[in-house]
Amino acid sequence: MATKRKSTTHTNNILPGKKRVAIATDWETALRLIQHALENEQHDTIIEQSSRILDDLQQKTVYMLKLRMTAWDRKGRYDNQLQDAKKLMAYAPHDPAGYLYAGQRYSDLGYQKRAIKIFEEGLNNIPFCFSSSSSSSLNQQGHYQELQQARLTAKRRDNYRRDMLVCLPYDVSCCVLDELSQQTLAHCTRVSSTWRNLVLNYPNIWHHMDIATFDVKKQMDDVIPVYKLLPTIAHHIQELVLPEEKQLKDYLDLIRTNNFRNLCSLQVKRGFWRQERNINYETICSSLINVASTLTSLNLDLIHIQGLDLARLLSMFRNLASLRYYATWDQSSSFLDKQLIPFTTSLTKLDLWRHKAHSWDPTFTVTEMQQLIRSSPHLQFLSIYSCTDEIYDEVTHYCPDIRKLIVNQTHNEGMTVDEQKSTRGLKTLLSTNLLSGTAIQSLLTQHAATLHTLQLDQEMVHPTRGTWQQLFSTFTFHKLVNVTISKVHEEIIQQLDTLIQQTPHLEMLFVAQTCGTMIPDDVFDTLVHLLKFKKLWLIDCDFNPAVLVRCLDMFAKSKAQSALVSLDISGIEGTINDTLLKTCARIKSLVDLSVCHSSPRQGAVQSFARNVAKLPNLEDLSIYEMPMTENDIQVIGKNRSICRFTINASEGITQEQVLGSFAPHVLIDYDEFYGDDDNDDVEF
Repeated sequence: MATKRKSTTHTNNILPGKKRVAIATDWETALRLIQHALENEQHDTIIEQSSRILDDLQQKTVYMLKLRMTAWDRKGRYDNQLQDAKKLMAYAPHDPAGYLYAGQRYSDLGYQKRAIKIFEEGLNNIPFCFSSSSSSSLNQQGHYQELQQARLTAKRRDNYRRDMLVCLPYDVSCCVLDELSQQTLAHCTRVSSTWRNLVLNYPNIWHHMDIATFDVKKQMDDVIPVYKLLPTIAHHIQELVLPEEKQLKDYLDLIRTNNFRNLCSLQVKRGFWRQERNINYETICSSLINVASTLTSLNLDLIHIQGLDLARLLSMFRNLASLRYYATWDQSSSFLDKQLIPFTTSLTKLDLWRHKAHSWDPTFTVTEMQQLIRSSPHLQFLSIYSCTDEIYDEVTHYCPDIRKLIVNQTHNEGMTVDEQKSTRGLKTLLSTNLLSGTAIQSLLTQHAATLHTLQLDQEMVHPTRGTWQQLFSTFTFHKLVNVTISKVHEEIIQQLDTLIQQTPHLEMLFVAQTCGTMIPDDVFDTLVHLLKFKKLWLIDCDFNPAVLVRCLDMFAKSKAQSALVSLDISGIEGTINDTLLKTCARIKSLVDLSVCHSSPRQGAVQSFARNVAKLPNLEDLSIYEMPMTENDIQVIGKNRSICRFTINASEGITQEQVLGSFAPHVLIDYDEFYGDDDNDDVEF
C-alpha cells in the first residue's frame, strides 16, 4: 500500500515535460537491456523483450488513433478523421473501428460504392465465430454484424441514388431550368456531364443573354467563366447585351471568331462616362461583320466616343429594323456623306443622339435629315436629338407609318410602338425647343385625329408669338388623352384653355414651371366637364387657388365612374392655402395624392390628416414641407389602403415614428426637411 501511495503521489506531481522524460527513460532502459542481451548473445531474451514492447506500442497506437478520430469528428474535421481511419486499417487490419469510421464517412459524403468496398474489406479481415461463446467471440460477432448492417445501408443508399433532373421527362426538366438564372445555370454545368449537356443544349434559356448579370470580378471557382460559356452557346443566342467595360473588346472578339448565326439583337450598355475607353465605333462595327446579315436590332449607346458615319453603318447592316446610335462628332466631321444614301433602309425604329464637341448648336443639318428620313420610309418610331424644325415637314411627307416622334429630347426608354395595323398614324409627339407652332401644323393636319400623347417643352429657346392660338383652335384632338406642358413660353400657357377645349377625351394634364404665367381659369372649368379626366399634376405653377378649389370640390362631389384618381400640387409656394388643402383630402376617388404646404394655419394639418385617413382608395401619398406631429402621422397611418408614403418631414419627426405609424407592408420614403438644406432620401 505504501508503494502504491508513493506511485500515485509521484504521478500527480509530474509535469507534462517530465512525463515525456520518464517515458523516454523507460524506452532507453529497455534499449539498454536489449543491447546488453545482444552483447551476451541472449537471443531469446531479445526476441521476448522486443515483441512485448512492439505489441504494447501497437495497442497504444491503435487506442490513440481511435481517440483522435473521435476528436476530429467532434471538431468537424472529417478529412483528418478519414486519414486516421485509413491509418487504423493499416495498423490493425483485424480491428473493425477503422473500417466503420472510413466507410461511414464515405457514405455520408455520397460515395456509396467506396463505402461498400471498405465494409466488404472489413468483413473479409474480421473472422466470424459460429460456435464459441466467449466474450471476445461475442464481440467479434457484434462487429461483424455491425459491418454487415453498414454495408446493407450503403447498398440501399446506392440503389436509391437518382439524378432527379435526368429522370424527369425532358419537358419537365426544361421547366425547371426555365426558373433558374443564367448565373445559376453556369453553376449547373459543373455538376456532371449529363447536366452540362442538358443545360448547354436547351436553347430557350440562352435566347436572351445579358453579360452584366455575370459578376466577372467575383467569379467563383466552381462557375464556368462567361468568356468560356459564350462560345459553347453562341448558336443559341438571339439577343445579347454587353457592358461597356474593359472586357468589351474581348467579347467583340468572341463574336467575330465564333458562330453567332442566330444573333439578331445586340446592345452595348452605357458605362460611366468618366471611365477610360479603349474602343471606338470603328472597332465595334468591324467586329460585327460575321453577324451583319442577321442583325435586325443594334443599340450602341456610347455617347463619349467618336462616331462612325451613319451611311457607312447602315450599308454594313442592311437588315436593321431598329437602331439606337449615340455618339460624339468633331466640329468638322459630317454625320452623313454628302451624297444621298444609295439604298432604302429597313428601319422601323430609329433613335439618334449626336453631340458635337464644344458646341450646343443643332448638330443635324437639314440636308442630313432629308437624306436620313427619305431613305427610311418605313419608320414608325423616330427619336432625334438636336435638330431644326424642318424635321416635322420631312416626317409628314416621307414617313407615312410614323407612330411616335421625339424631337430634341434625350430618350432612355424602350423604342416601343403600337404594332397593330389598325391603329396607323402618329400616337406620340414629344417636342422640345419648338420655335413656332407653324412648324408642326402640317404634321397635325395629317395626324391630329390619331394623336394620343402631346408633350411640349421649351428649355433654351423662345417660340414665335401669335401662332399657338390658331394652331390649337384649328384641330380637334379626338384621341388625345395625355398633355404635358413644361417650361414653355407664356403664349402657350395662355392658350392652354383653347387646347383643352379641343380634347374631349383628355385623361391627364401635366403642367410644370410656368415661370410666373397664370394658368387660365377656363382650364379648370373645362376639366370638370371632361368625362374621362383622371390625372391633374401641377408642379411649380401659378394659378388662381379659388378656381382650383371650385374645380376640386366638384370632383369631390362627383359620383361618376371615371373620377379624379391622381392629384399632384407639390412644388408650389404661396399658391396653396388651407382651403385647397382641405378640399384635396375630400376627393374619395383619389388613388395618388401629392401636396406641399409649408405654412398652414393651426388645425389645418389635423383636419387634413383626418380626412386623408378616410380616403378609401388612396394607395400613394406624398407630403412635402408640411409641419406635422407624430399624432398626425399616426392618424394617416390608420388608412390601411395606403401602400406607399413619402414625407419631407419637419424637424421633430423621426424615421422611427414614421415607420411605427404604418403597417409593415407600406413602403416609406423619408426625408428630413431643414429649410433650404439638401438631404438625401432614405427609402425603407
